[in-house]
Amino acid sequence: MQLARNEKGTHALQTMIDMISTFSEAELLETLLKGHVVPLSLDPQGTHIIQKLIEKLNEEKWKFIFDELLFQLCSVATNYYGWCVLKKLI
Repeated sequence: MQLARNEKGTHALQTMIDMISTFSEAELLETLLKGHVVPLSLDPQGTHIIQKLIEKLNEEKWKFIFDELLFQLCSVATNYYGWCVLKKLI
């Protein structure tokens, strides 16, 4: 997850997300990000990864993001970067 918190790494991961074209690629990314959604959502660079996933994946595939955010909704909603993620979900 260090790559997602780095400015250049964030850009590389966003490009990779744009290239997702199969169900198995989306599943792999979901597996890698599970448990990291909240910390990435609160991070100035990581937030871009979560927002890009919300844009790219269909609702069924980004449900894991919603589920993780729901457990820490107050801390996410009161953080500037977390709030940006929540707005993408709405």
